[in-house]
Amino acid sequence: MAWVRLWIDSRGGGSKGLEDLSHRLGGESPTPGVKPLDAKVGISHENLEISGLHQEIQDIRRQLNNVMSENANTRSSPQHPTHIGVLRHFSQYGFQKRLCLDLANQFGTDFDFADAKQKAMDALAAKIPISGDDLIDDQGVIALVGPTGVGKTTTIAKLASNIRLKYGPNQLALVSIDNFRLGAHEQLNTYGRILGIPVRTASSPGELRRIMKGFRNKRLVLVDTAGMGQHDHRLARQRSFLHDLQLPIKTYLLMSAASQLSVLKEVVNAFRGFQPKACILTKLDEATSLGPALSLIIEQRLPLSFITDGQNVPDDIYPANRDLMIKRSFEKDQGNNNEIVTDQGQFEHQKCVAQDYL
Repeated sequence: MAWVRLWIDSRGGGSKGLEDLSHRLGGESPTPGVKPLDAKVGISHENLEISGLHQEIQDIRRQLNNVMSENANTRSSPQHPTHIGVLRHFSQYGFQKRLCLDLANQFGTDFDFADAKQKAMDALAAKIPISGDDLIDDQGVIALVGPTGVGKTTTIAKLASNIRLKYGPNQLALVSIDNFRLGAHEQLNTYGRILGIPVRTASSPGELRRIMKGFRNKRLVLVDTAGMGQHDHRLARQRSFLHDLQLPIKTYLLMSAASQLSVLKEVVNAFRGFQPKACILTKLDEATSLGPALSLIIEQRLPLSFITDGQNVPDDIYPANRDLMIKRSFEKDQGNNNEIVTDQGQFEHQKCVAQDYL
């Protein structure tokens, strides 16, 4: 309304003119004893003047609303340095664009970039689904499924080693239904001999049922499945293999943290029919970034149970938790990202980068 007052003052009305204008637009007499204009009298010069004033005031009001709206959006605009800084920080660690933009929109209004980045990291940690169970203390039958080369057999050996240390060799058994990969049975048999744990191989659902009947006194049976590509038509056969067992089997999906996001999405879709209870991320030591893998499990709401980062048995396997995942995700952060871009040239470049997220 300050602009309106300035406009009235320019016409010589001052505060009295503003008051008079308010009365006239409201249909009231500006001066006691003087009746307002009757619309039925016809169009007079004063009618036209009031109409013009009303239109100009509406124009001023629209301009003022536009300015206020722009001011309100400036701080959350993709061109705001903090907004761009948050986008840049998370994108350089490989996180999905949609997730980066969500964090930037939520915390890109803070002029303190270091504070905004920390808040965004805390929010990211809260988004990571953790299974909350401890597979080591579980009972029953657990099958590890996943594509070729993610380390299923090695992961089973790591889990078996830790279970044996806690409950003894008589509480555990290993079963392989990998009838496709050469040497798969020998590798699992070698681990079984070292650990003093019985190992069996099943080539049909009927044989697997007989083996499970013989292991009914075991606390836990770990099943090693065949590694197959996400496009392998034999996946359906392996799924039926486990389903025909007609026993409650908990499946865990193994995925390599070194894989690209597009590949990880294909893996999840291909193994969805196994109805995995949770996932295990392997090969963290080979991954340049955990952003793609974490983006996927957040998007798919697939709980994370364990992570592995090496070939050492029984070491190199850890129960997943949010603090650990954030630490591992940003452990290569050298601490030089706590300032927003102030150089105009760099800022313009980062604005172009930010446009890729819109």
